[in-house]
Amino acid sequence: MREIAYAKINLALHVRAREADGYHRIETIFAFCEDGDVVEARESESLSLAVTGPFAAHLGNESGNLVLEAARALGVKAALTLDKRLPVAAGLGGGSADAAALLRLFGGSMEVAAALGADVPACLLSRTTRGEGRGDAIEPVEIAGLAGTPVLLVNPGVPLSTAAVFRA
Repeated sequence: MREIAYAKINLALHVRAREADGYHRIETIFAFCEDGDVVEARESESLSLAVTGPFAAHLGNESGNLVLEAARALGVKAALTLDKRLPVAAGLGGGSADAAALLRLFGGSMEVAAALGADVPACLLSRTTRGEGRGDAIEPVEIAGLAGTPVLLVNPGVPLSTAAVFRA
């Protein structure tokens, strides 16, 4: 089984008030590219994850990997491979998109997606979506002329922590 973890782009992002829990309310338009990381699953008696690809070395250890968290949430036993093609900490929703790809492979719900992270529900849909709240209150939208628009993503190779960016 194989699923693309589509790169997420925020076409617009308005950061509003900080909540008591430290998160910010946002208003955003999520859009998705047709390329991204790739999640593959093979039958196995236990859960495992191998990370390959040009950005594999930037992931660190397995603890906190959202693909594994998604698999555990669904009780998946499989040999998973994540082909990490998107830069890490680049604002492209890589980890969230990877988890969403795993959820699509194994029939995960929006409730499970929301428990994994604020933008995982939008990544589960992987279509143009308006997001509010933490980004998890989503509604699909149509934007005329957007589908098929060429995208050039340029990354300077400097990772940015989403939490640090929002704190600043």
